[in-house]
Amino acid sequence: MVRRSRSLEFVLKTLCPSGQNMAVQKYEASALTPDFIKELKETSLTLSLFSSQTFIVIKNIDLAQSNSAKELEQLLSATNSSNTFICSAAAVSTRTSAAKAFSKECIIDFPKLEGEDVLKWVTQELKRQGFSDPASNIARVIAGMCSDDLDQIAALIEKLALYCDGQQISIADIESLDTYKEKVQEFNLVNLIAAGKKTAALAYVEQLKSSDSSAFPLIGLLSKMFSNYLRLKLGKSAKRSDAELQKDLGLSPWALKKQRDISRDCQEAKLIRTIKSITRADSQLKNKNLGESAVLTELISNAS
Repeated sequence: MVRRSRSLEFVLKTLCPSGQNMAVQKYEASALTPDFIKELKETSLTLSLFSSQTFIVIKNIDLAQSNSAKELEQLLSATNSSNTFICSAAAVSTRTSAAKAFSKECIIDFPKLEGEDVLKWVTQELKRQGFSDPASNIARVIAGMCSDDLDQIAALIEKLALYCDGQQISIADIESLDTYKEKVQEFNLVNLIAAGKKTAALAYVEQLKSSDSSAFPLIGLLSKMFSNYLRLKLGKSAKRSDAELQKDLGLSPWALKKQRDISRDCQEAKLIRTIKSITRADSQLKNKNLGESAVLTELISNAS
């Protein structure tokens, strides 16, 4: 999301130099009804008396209503030299009808960043926010806290920029944030479940009861980590190289080593049992069969 938003800003700034008579219309694709799209198409084919160029931005086109597909395709295919359509999406196949309106030269694709590329992006983001020459361990801590999610990373660094005094950042600055303390607790829970320390893991659930934190992100973290542990264990049995595993899992070398060490101490049967418990917990939370603390307690009991 953060890369798409910034790219959109850059494109508009580049295409609309200061002083140019232009107009920008922005819409969320999910809110566009078939009737509104027809109306927008008619409007877009009419030359504006007030601007020489109109930019029509449709955000999250992958979330457009299914019954609007035909009208949306016709809208994007409409020809008018005074109109420029710009669409964004989290993921969209070039084979879809909406994407066919754009040539390959007009599509900007953002590849998923993994491993060392994430750390490079974190370092660039720190510099973008005014931190000079951040240490490599700073980038690793931030990436780990945010599970390599670029949107979360950008938000965290923005918070750090407001909190820190000066151009230098330290581990102590990060550790002072409530966000860091929450993440440390979450990863501690992962380690406790992996080590089979049921009593200590249940104590974390008791702490969670007194906070407003949702269990959904925690379930997502557990699912990701234990899936990685199992894949690493199976990869070792299949004699796959570290380079192959690192690429498949999108891990940096230091993260691969840490997770491999944990997976080595876990039996395959336990990992499979834990993943099944996590899947069941996720279903229970979504269907609201039990309260969050009860779901987590059951998960820990079944996984230990």
